Amino acid sequence: MAKQHFYSRVPARMSMFNKEDSCDTFAISEGVNLEEIKNELSVVNEIKFAKEETQLIQMGQLSPVYIQLVTQNGTLAQTAISYLSRDYTGERASYMSHTLLLNDKEKKEHLCSCDNAAFNTNCFKHDLSNFDFSSFDAKPITDCPDLPIPTQKADSLPCLLENYDNGMIKRLIYSLVAISCGKAKSLFLCFNTPMNELSQKSVSFLNTVLLLFPYHIRESLSFVSYSSDYNKFNSIKIKCMVEEDSSAPTSKGITLKMDIKDFAGVTDENIAANAMVVDFFYELISKEDIRKEFFRFCDTTIQNNDSLKKPTLKNITDLVLLFKVLGGFYSDRNVLKNDVDVYNYICVYDKNKEFLNEEYRSKSMEFLTRYPETQTAIPKNVFSKVSSIYPNAVEVTRHTVMETVLALIHTDTMREKLFTFIKNNFDSENDENKQIIFENICRVYYGGFLQKQILEFLSNYFTMASDDVKVNIVERLLLTVRSQSIQDEIVGFIDKYYSLFSDAEKNKFYQIFFDVLADADPLSRKLADIIDKYLEDSRKDDFKQNFIDIVNADSKICEKSICAVICTKCGTCESLIASKVFSGNCEDNLFSNFAFAVSKKDILSITDTFNEIWEVSPDLSEDLSNKFFDMLCENISNDTKPSFFTLISAYEKLEELKDNIPSSKLFIDKFENNIVCSNALMVFPTVFDVKKYPDGLNQAFEISNKYDFLKNSKEFVLLNSYFEALDSIKHGNNKTAFEYLEKIEGKPVRQGAAVHLKKDTDELTADNNKLLILLALDYLSFDGIRFVEATSKLAEQIVDDELIDVSLAIACDIYNSKVSDELKNLLICENSNLSDYISSYISSKDKKAKKEFLLKIDTLETNEEFKNVIKSFVNASRSANSGFFSKLFKK
Repeated sequence: MAKQHFYSRVPARMSMFNKEDSCDTFAISEGVNLEEIKNELSVVNEIKFAKEETQLIQMGQLSPVYIQLVTQNGTLAQTAISYLSRDYTGERASYMSHTLLLNDKEKKEHLCSCDNAAFNTNCFKHDLSNFDFSSFDAKPITDCPDLPIPTQKADSLPCLLENYDNGMIKRLIYSLVAISCGKAKSLFLCFNTPMNELSQKSVSFLNTVLLLFPYHIRESLSFVSYSSDYNKFNSIKIKCMVEEDSSAPTSKGITLKMDIKDFAGVTDENIAANAMVVDFFYELISKEDIRKEFFRFCDTTIQNNDSLKKPTLKNITDLVLLFKVLGGFYSDRNVLKNDVDVYNYICVYDKNKEFLNEEYRSKSMEFLTRYPETQTAIPKNVFSKVSSIYPNAVEVTRHTVMETVLALIHTDTMREKLFTFIKNNFDSENDENKQIIFENICRVYYGGFLQKQILEFLSNYFTMASDDVKVNIVERLLLTVRSQSIQDEIVGFIDKYYSLFSDAEKNKFYQIFFDVLADADPLSRKLADIIDKYLEDSRKDDFKQNFIDIVNADSKICEKSICAVICTKCGTCESLIASKVFSGNCEDNLFSNFAFAVSKKDILSITDTFNEIWEVSPDLSEDLSNKFFDMLCENISNDTKPSFFTLISAYEKLEELKDNIPSSKLFIDKFENNIVCSNALMVFPTVFDVKKYPDGLNQAFEISNKYDFLKNSKEFVLLNSYFEALDSIKHGNNKTAFEYLEKIEGKPVRQGAAVHLKKDTDELTADNNKLLILLALDYLSFDGIRFVEATSKLAEQIVDDELIDVSLAIACDIYNSKVSDELKNLLICENSNLSDYISSYISSKDKKAKKEFLLKIDTLETNEEFKNVIKSFVNASRSANSGFFSKLFKK
């Protein structure tokens, strides 16, 4: 239902707003807004005649003009302007505007038809006969009834192809799109039709042409069915004119003279640049099913998308592109002819995807199938876009993309990118897709591609695989377990998931193990680690039989082969060999192979093997144990010395073994004495290496006090001397400090002891201790007692008179202690550091001070011999202010 509005020149009593004789509204439906009439409908109400038009009107030769436009608030206004040879006075020419107004909802229903005419001229009144302007009782009508607009079929679109040139139709399509987008001001449509027939011709033509466009374009195309002047109706976009009239300037817009195939303001370049849009709409003329589907597509796509609602060339192009790819009527390869087209499309789709319904989104990625079919890489920019879209895509789209990725990953292109895509999205896949992914990447893996990456992936997600897929995964991994580049990763996978393997998978694992074992492959040790961990009791008997058979066969033809591989770690496999070796009926070759392999282990592993041997052979005969001991000692490696602490750990393990298995005592005693203890004493001094063992001295001291073989050794003297020296220094006992420091022998040991001593005495603050510490550090580091260097470091903290007293006291204590003559000689020789220090001190004093110092020497607690030595150092020194020249120069 449409609201009505009537406007003409009326007497004052019929004037609704002006209240005077003038052009004004005189009839209106309820609810029509005055502001809208003034602001929006002035173009159809306020008509001015040219002189020639007045004459034609008076002669009744000017036919009605029809106008359609949409106001700013979205109301559809359809107007018939009827020219009246006489107005209500009977003297003047006039006109009447009859406007039908449809609100937004009614407008959309009216304009959305795919077949019906938008403008029905039969709905309008063309004269004033129904209105009594001459009556004294006449008043403005404010309650005109709403008027139903009956549907009227438009001429079918294919008629355009019959009546007009194809080139002109394409120019018409471009022109209508361009003016809807504001790319041109107006379109002047010119027909070879008499003036009085033009309006009906124009309305009929436009009713047909507008069927070609979706609603949001159609509503933007305002038109006037006849205009005699291109300067009139400036706000109307389409103006129909008689072909005889001159063409409008191109600055005013586009002129199309449809019947004579003439045009201006539109170029071939315009058509070529927008060929996809123009050709698409041209095609819709004859393809009604596509046209209807396109309209549905546009409605659903722009419904909530304000950015697309406004017609622009870009928006219309995007809509056409999206429809041609997603609508299902076109082959995407015809639309997206190259990678540039593909990228442009994916960008458009990405921008608008949230406004598309699921039906269209489900077809969005079908273009990807071209890449696996041609085995070519997806362009980098396209793949990046697809990757960003994928996580939130609908299920059908995800399936298409993943199907493409899985198809491409089997080709020689972009495997790493595709695998990264799979990893990034795997967690969000449904269970069915996950199984498909597993199967495909297993094939890629078996083909030798991305093996490390796929192994890591399988290790992370193996539990998500179905039982059948798990079997497939395990088979492929076991078949490639000999590959050196991925061997550790496969073994790690088996170790991680062995407990989840089915019996069939475990059987295949053991079959592989026995195959590599028979070849004495180093891989067998890695697999043996898994067997050592997980061998079930139910499998032990069968495993033992097969395992020993292979080991026996190997020992007859190979030297040190399987044993050299297997007997590097303790565990089930080594225990089985040990049980055979010490069973009493072992061939010498296997026995020697076993002994040789064990001898190459580190010391802790050897002790673990002993424990293993006595567990399987608790009653080992003395002959066999002696034979094993001899072979072991003969071949044991001395290339890399075990550390002191490692040897002690081994010793402790062996002691525990003797306690638990008395029969092992004789063997263990021999091994301890010949190997462990001797080596422990040999490397004992290394505990002073502060870099390797920051707390090594304390640990070694604690250990040594537990075991007599250490505590009673000469090596322990080094360690004990250090702690005695440290204790003496802490208590300021100068005599005993150097007695013990002298017993710390060997340059590396002494240097290590110096580092430990500095760290252990950092917190001592007494002055005498400070000097003693410095002298002790110098002695350990430089084998000398350096008073000059030590006192210089304390000169700022202690005055020189106090320093000399402390220094002499320490020197006397050292001389009187039980140190070697060599150490004492460091103090008393003529060129000793003590001599230099005393000389330096005396040279800063005058003669009086020198005499007083000589008297002080007599009070020292030492023998006369050492006192005389010190006096000789003093007398050999020259005091300050001695001699004429010294006084002169104040020296």
